[in-house]
Amino acid sequence: MKKAKNARVNRIKFVYGMVVLALSSLLARLGYVQIERGESFRARSTNTSLARLEVLPTRGRIYDANANLLAYDQPAFSIILTRLKTKEQDFASIANRLAPAQLAYVQEHQSALLGIDVLQDPQRVYSYGNLAGHVLGFVNSIQTKEQEDKYRGLNYSMNQNVGQSGLEAQYEAKLQGTLGYRSVEINTQGVPLRDYGLSPEPIA
Repeated sequence: MKKAKNARVNRIKFVYGMVVLALSSLLARLGYVQIERGESFRARSTNTSLARLEVLPTRGRIYDANANLLAYDQPAFSIILTRLKTKEQDFASIANRLAPAQLAYVQEHQSALLGIDVLQDPQRVYSYGNLAGHVLGFVNSIQTKEQEDKYRGLNYSMNQNVGQSGLEAQYEAKLQGTLGYRSVEINTQGVPLRDYGLSPEPIA
């Protein structure tokens, strides 16, 4: 009986010891973050912000009755420049860097290319060119105030292309998909520092 009691007491002491050790480690970590790294974290929080960037969905494909592909989105990218209010943005240097550059280079060196961003800009392709164009219709950017009000109410991005006529317009709700968003930490110059991924992902 005495041995069993001692064993139980020892187990309780061990558990209490582990709890104290865990709390001590937590307090030590908290002290390190608050005291040793506090200034660094505070400076970073005032010099960076979280941007929520729209990610356009891939527009749906159109097939004929025999499963021939008539219309589809082809991946394409645009490189855009945003003028920033900073002396560090050197247009001559940026131009020299971009002259022979490919997309991968721009994506890998964005920290050195202030104000330069890569924008996904899929292009609509019609397999048979203008053939049956009056039936398929076409897509274009939002053109009128009426369209802007309509699609804003449907949570569209004003950067999305929409069906303007034919099947593209008739089946717009089915073809468009749903916007996604990417969370990115940026500094005061707008340069991405950390990518937190898609949330939610775009739905084609």
